[in-house]
Amino acid sequence: MDQRPARDKVLKHLRTAVAAGTGLALACSGPHKGGAQQTQGGGSDEGPPIVCDPLPPPMNCDMELTTDRLDSMLDTDARCVKTDRGFGIELSLVVRQFFRPPRLEIAGEPTIEGAKLLNKKGHQESLILTCLPEEGKKAFHVTVRFACDTKSFISAIEVPVPVTMTEGLSVEPVVTAVRQNEKK
Repeated sequence: MDQRPARDKVLKHLRTAVAAGTGLALACSGPHKGGAQQTQGGGSDEGPPIVCDPLPPPMNCDMELTTDRLDSMLDTDARCVKTDRGFGIELSLVVRQFFRPPRLEIAGEPTIEGAKLLNKKGHQESLILTCLPEEGKKAFHVTVRFACDTKSFISAIEVPVPVTMTEGLSVEPVVTAVRQNEKK
């Protein structure tokens, strides 16, 4: 469970992105193997430049949805909040739309084990749940159904419960399982 402040997480992500971008720029720019010689016209005698396309093909509903793939398509965030019943945890799920139409959508009602649902807001692309963890639980589990065209995916998300809850404390939810079903 990552207990670092949000600012530290963002800075780490930015450093990683800059390093990856720099590496990509170096890989895509010449000269390449063998140290190309410049010709009088300013070009290279090695032939046409190499084209680098770092973007994978768009996701589609026919692809197998694994735990890692779903985790990369969801922005998950959880933080401790003060409620009228004590401290709870607000879980936010937002689907990043990498899919071509038809899109991946949140479908149906989530189920929660190990916590009581206090509030639910959202629609097909995002969901915010405020939950009150059961006494003594180290984590609670949320099961969410996603739909894409004729396929249905059921995902389990584990939300750790901090020993000491303070308002705004960030918690790292984890996608723990994905099961694919045909939509009925």
